Amino acid sequence: MKGNEVFEAGLRAALAAVSALDGMGVTVQDVRLGGRHPVIVVDREPPGVVAGYSSRETVPRGFCWRRVTTLHGCEVQWTEYRSRSAVVAGGVA
Repeated sequence: MKGNEVFEAGLRAALAAVSALDGMGVTVQDVRLGGRHPVIVVDREPPGVVAGYSSRETVPRGFCWRRVTTLHGCEVQWTEYRSRSAVVAGGVA
């Protein structure tokens, strides 16, 4: 495929994913095209979707997990924050 065809394929995949996420009630915050596949950043975990990857980092007063899954050929990312007390009490699976 040529450059514009690759971009158009990514755009079509992103549009399908954004439409599906909208149907789930999730707010899309950012869409990036380019690279291997489109990347879509959302405000929270899409219902019924399982995160395939996550990384954790320490932030003031707690932790944040960057979660990732795939939807319609796009990488969907979101961040979850938990206080230290919630983590110690078993508030994160």
